[in-house]
Amino acid sequence: MSAFYRAFEEQFRGTRDTIISRLGFYRPFLQPLSALGVKPKALDLGCGRGEWLEVLKAHGFDGVGVDTDAAMLAAARRAGLLVYEADALAYLRTQDSNSQAVISAFHLVEHLPFASLQAMLDEAFRVLCPGGLLILETPNPENISVGCNSFYLDPTHQRPLPPDLLRFLTEHHGAARTLIARLQHLHELESETRITLLQVLTQVSPDYAVIAQKAGLPSQMVAFDALFAKEYGLSLLALAQRFDQKQLQQEQALRCQAQHLEALRGQLIDIQQQIDRAQQITNSLSWKITAPLRWTLDGLLHTRRTLSARRAQLIFSLQIKLSRHRAGQIFLVNLWEKFSFGASLLRRFHPAKRARTQPKACRWLNEIRAADDLSPQARHFYHAIKQRIPPACRACLPAPRASRQAGAAQTGKARRS
Repeated sequence: MSAFYRAFEEQFRGTRDTIISRLGFYRPFLQPLSALGVKPKALDLGCGRGEWLEVLKAHGFDGVGVDTDAAMLAAARRAGLLVYEADALAYLRTQDSNSQAVISAFHLVEHLPFASLQAMLDEAFRVLCPGGLLILETPNPENISVGCNSFYLDPTHQRPLPPDLLRFLTEHHGAARTLIARLQHLHELESETRITLLQVLTQVSPDYAVIAQKAGLPSQMVAFDALFAKEYGLSLLALAQRFDQKQLQQEQALRCQAQHLEALRGQLIDIQQQIDRAQQITNSLSWKITAPLRWTLDGLLHTRRTLSARRAQLIFSLQIKLSRHRAGQIFLVNLWEKFSFGASLLRRFHPAKRARTQPKACRWLNEIRAADDLSPQARHFYHAIKQRIPPACRACLPAPRASRQAGAAQTGKARRS
């Protein structure tokens, strides 16, 4: 069994260097005791290969280990450590009271019957000196994967010990204060908010330790206040609460999305109803009958919008072209006479229209007159049309460009004279 258990430890617990690095968590708890000046004693129950004894030695402790596995003890002796092959409880009973500053048991208590565990705790608090520490590390059954599976890989395990049970046992047997330190978890999960179900099942701290302190002098107790005030590791409750919180946030987000989709659905229903009403109108007989009228109206509106900007230019161009021919002159004069007669009648019988018709008649003539490239024949035609404009309407016409230039010349000559 000795050779088997050593191979088992190598396979499932880890190498010597791996265990020493894990035990670095306890170094801050050793420093207040090693700073007292006197070389303190330490006893490691179930010391195995002696990894913890090496850590104690590095901090100035006079450490002794006991174990019942001869192969493990041989490895410890090769490392220069002081170890004895003995039963842990029997060796404790041989120690003097108040003689040890630290008593430790790493992955031992789960191997003991419950009655033996209680007896060991009684002896441990008797042997500890005032202010001394008892360190008990064991697999954490809060980790569901550990409690349901990996704990039973070791055939010598008795039963898992929940953290609260082991803490209560130490307090019941004489501890002044205790803490539960959950260990060997992924430190990234301490700040991770997106927790998965797999992490809840497998990533809770796989090990935990109960660190109990025996009552001592106030100066001895104060040195550990900060260490006992901290929380260590990930419990199943904390990780499950973070998972539930993430689920609630996701549900709330989905609920908001569902409300938004419902609002969009209502808008789509309204749009569909409007489309249905439009289809009913377009499929009706009246809509089909009035289609030619709508096409004509759309065409007129489009023509109006298209030609409004170029109307004056097109009319001007047409009139210039017509004015270059004798027939065109006659057509424009007759057209102007008809327009003038119609405008005069409109102004006579509808005085309110006077302000609208009079400027419009003048604007048509101004568009003809405003060109700089009027030929002599076009200018002659312009004067012929002007003679037919009623005097009341002629007053609002500006003088032709040539007349304005002549008038300006006469005004200047009069001023000089």
